[in-house]
Amino acid sequence: MFHLKAHLPNQKPILSDKSIDVMQNSTVATDGSSRYGLGWWVDEDLNGYRSLLGQGGTDDAMAFLRLIPSEEIAVVMLTNTGDAAPPQVVDEILSVLLPSFRAKREASANAKPSPPKPEVKPSASFVGNWVGHIHTYHGDLPFTLSISASGDVQGTLNSAAVETVKKFEFTDRGMLGRLTGNLGTDEDAGPGPYDLDFELYLKGGTLYGSTTTRPRPNTRYGSRLSYWVELRHKKAQKAQN
Repeated sequence: MFHLKAHLPNQKPILSDKSIDVMQNSTVATDGSSRYGLGWWVDEDLNGYRSLLGQGGTDDAMAFLRLIPSEEIAVVMLTNTGDAAPPQVVDEILSVLLPSFRAKREASANAKPSPPKPEVKPSASFVGNWVGHIHTYHGDLPFTLSISASGDVQGTLNSAAVETVKKFEFTDRGMLGRLTGNLGTDEDAGPGPYDLDFELYLKGGTLYGSTTTRPRPNTRYGSRLSYWVELRHKKAQKAQN
């Protein structure tokens, strides 16, 4: 309610309305049409309304705070699940409160799906064999990736082959994808099986970034924890040696 500028006579504001506006408007672009302010995801057109979203959680719990400032509406949801249901319930609540929101939401659901994005093949800089490690608190785990010109990725972790779960996507400076695997950190990540999400960037002949554990569907316990990854191209490694 503070961020909706609901001034109460028995409370002293700690920020001016102008400061609140800055938090909600001095935003930076993110993926898609969203923007990010100071603590808020900003959507200029959420089914016809400008919306602010504060959200966070894990696979086991989520918290949502969705504001529609023009209508002085705040929807709060706390759940003990991390699946797709919570944001859908928030949208259902707004659909009850705002008939035009419901109409645009239903029209969007019935619209023809957008054509799939064209698949981007990896540049020559990514193609080949990469050798390195995933760093955990138990030590470095040997890790390799083999990237073909068509974008197929094969990997080994601790000398054991790992399966590609989600096909890797490539940009001019990085790659995203998902493999199976077990990092031997069950006391923190939870018992397997789980998958590993990779976000890697290319700089100076090195692929570096993170891998994050992801519990599989219908797995009750598990955490998303990130670990450092560093790989060097096999040719560059030989030249260095």
